Amino acid sequence: MTTFVLVAALLVAVALAWLLPPLIRRETGALTRDRVQMNLGLLRDQLADLDTDRARDALSAEQYAESKAELERRVLEETETDAVPPRRQPVAA
Repeated sequence: MTTFVLVAALLVAVALAWLLPPLIRRETGALTRDRVQMNLGLLRDQLADLDTDRARDALSAEQYAESKAELERRVLEETETDAVPPRRQPVAA
């Protein structure tokens, strides 16, 4: 029984030594960059869909302009949040 406990503890220690370092070193900035890149990809796809709808005359020129302006605004918002990190709000006591 003691041998089993020692072997199990050794296996757990090896597994933790293998799994924890990458998790601890992972930057939160990398997660933000991944999210921003994914969102920008979605916005590019939406712009392509918008262009397709305009080419098929499913949208008027005014609807197309409004929708494209909205997409451009969202791209600016997305890239602004990447460039300027949000300020931490003070914790109210």
